[in-house]
Amino acid sequence: MLLTGILSILQVILLPGLVIKNVLKLNTASTVQKWLYIFALSLYINYIFVTLLVLFKIYYAGTLWTIIIAESVYLLYIYGKKINALNSKIKLRERFFVLARIIKQADTFNKVLIYAASVTILIYLSVLIANTGTVFYFTDTVNNYEWNKWAIDFSHNIFPRLSSHFPQLLPANWSVCYVLTGYPDIHFFPKAIMPLFILGIIFMFANLAVQKNNNQYLTALIIYGLFAPVVFSMAFIADGNADLPVSFFSFLAFYSFAMPDGRMTDIMDDKRFLLQQYVSPFIHPGGRGYIFVFLIASAAAATKLAGLYTFVIASLMLPVSIIYSKKELKGKLFHTMLLLAVITGISLFWYLKSPDVMYSGLHQPGYIAQSNSEIVKNAVSLMYFNWGTPVIMFFIITLTGSLFHKRMRYISAILVVIPLFMWMFKYSSDFRNLSFVIPYLSLSAAAGLYKIAEFMVPRGMPPAYKIIKASENTLSGNRDEALPRYVVYLLPIISLAGVILFLLLIYDKSFSFVYPVYEFINKYYFRSHRIVYFVDITLLLHVEFYQRVLIAFSLVTAILPWFILIKFRRIFILLAAAAGIITLNFTLLNGNNVIKYQQSNYDRVDAHNYYELINTMLKGKNIRNRVITNFPAIAEIKTPGKVKFVYNSSKNILKNLPGNEIIFLKTDIMGKNFPVEADSIISSDKYNVFLKDSGYILFSTTKK
Repeated sequence: MLLTGILSILQVILLPGLVIKNVLKLNTASTVQKWLYIFALSLYINYIFVTLLVLFKIYYAGTLWTIIIAESVYLLYIYGKKINALNSKIKLRERFFVLARIIKQADTFNKVLIYAASVTILIYLSVLIANTGTVFYFTDTVNNYEWNKWAIDFSHNIFPRLSSHFPQLLPANWSVCYVLTGYPDIHFFPKAIMPLFILGIIFMFANLAVQKNNNQYLTALIIYGLFAPVVFSMAFIADGNADLPVSFFSFLAFYSFAMPDGRMTDIMDDKRFLLQQYVSPFIHPGGRGYIFVFLIASAAAATKLAGLYTFVIASLMLPVSIIYSKKELKGKLFHTMLLLAVITGISLFWYLKSPDVMYSGLHQPGYIAQSNSEIVKNAVSLMYFNWGTPVIMFFIITLTGSLFHKRMRYISAILVVIPLFMWMFKYSSDFRNLSFVIPYLSLSAAAGLYKIAEFMVPRGMPPAYKIIKASENTLSGNRDEALPRYVVYLLPIISLAGVILFLLLIYDKSFSFVYPVYEFINKYYFRSHRIVYFVDITLLLHVEFYQRVLIAFSLVTAILPWFILIKFRRIFILLAAAAGIITLNFTLLNGNNVIKYQQSNYDRVDAHNYYELINTMLKGKNIRNRVITNFPAIAEIKTPGKVKFVYNSSKNILKNLPGNEIIFLKTDIMGKNFPVEADSIISSDKYNVFLKDSGYILFSTTKK
């Protein structure tokens, strides 16, 4: 299963996009831009594949394997002459030299920005690693009526039933994993890709900062990375929802506007006429520039209804774009319009399939108050309890400042202010409906900060927009250049610090430290009113996930320096990875073990929820804090309270009940007769029963 699962991930995030990039000969200005486009195009092409295959009732594993083989053959043909590149050395040292040169030429303020942005990127890379091997906990995904259920429907060669007003790009891609692995409800592989969406947004900010040499984008990166876990939550960011994917596609459309086809423009610092600034740079011969932007905006609409706003903005730009590119489109107008119509039809397939249902999603009066005053009051309260006063005040002040920025005011007005009012009066039943606005809000906040700084510094001092001084060699690395001696000594020290941090974090003591910190923030910052989106309704899941992220961060810190110090060859890394995957596929991570591991993940959810409940009940009854249980998950979890669960694996636990003890039993794991025996004992009215709930019983053996 592991082998087919990883191949399915490659199909979801890599292979189709790589093919399309080569077929369309898309030009990119940087490596980051190239891989962002490949990722986005892969998701979009898979959405087309799955929709068409289900439409013609041929969505089977054999069909998908045929497509994968065809893609692989084409890519081998394209890259066959470059196969020797696999034996080349990893260019991480070159990238390190580029970063070192940038830092060297930057002033103190920008050095701090670069360090903060680098740590932010490493943290979200750690989220990607920490998320590996976890399952869906998001209520709308786990409960069988939304996202995961629709992906399972696709995998069964039928269109999703009861899909309501939700387009299906994301479930269609998840279904690829289910079809190729042959297991229609193993979550590890589709969930593994979810942090890539926020990581993609982070990389967009970083790439814009470097390519445009503008520290406002770097500031926006830090703002977005810092506030994303506050606006959402770290566990939510990595879980199965369409809010971060629609945000990714929406911001990628803007990113594609700002960096079209390898030619740089600067939205924040360009003094050209507004219309020319926003349109002209996005056109190149053949018209693919604005068509690509329109395609990405269409993909946003195909991901979630909120993406329709980005699609509308892109559609309004089309006529102006066509007028400005009439010379380049001479003789190609019909084909261009036909292509745009095809993209629209594909992306809005679910809108056209069920127009009444999709239209009903544009207005949801049943979820908000009736009067405008109540609507505004409820919307403000929702943001207040889920974001907190400091975050709200920060964004209000900086957003106001951005409206005085000559060029950013248009971005703020169109992509932040208008959507905010639309959300308030139409979709404020849930602040998640604002997800696609958050990257633009971060961008506006960064511009607002610099505008406010202009008013605060002495007159005549312009803001320092530039990160580095212009230099031809700044963005190039020399693979033969030797590392400075202090770096050679410093990197092993950093690695050692990562190892020490890892050893500290894997013990329960670290959990005991993180939990009260998180509990304090939840209690006093969010005032315990923050919305819980997970089937695990406790704080335990979130604390465990943060601990996993910290552990992953320590591993990244421990390993990354050695990739800089030692010149590893790609072929050795690939061969080692392939050998490891194949070995694990037939040993520790075979199908049966993966199924058991997933079940253990959900057992932990029950363990978390019942621990919280039992802890509260026993505290209220002032009963002893020792509980005997046959449920191993609740005995194994790290618990911050005083209740101690002692595991008893005996199948005869009901026949030899100890006296004066608290017993917590899971009745469906001890054989067919166990639930009946448990019911008979509990119904005998000999003992005090505290809880009886869907296969779980809590009682005291103290006789009445």
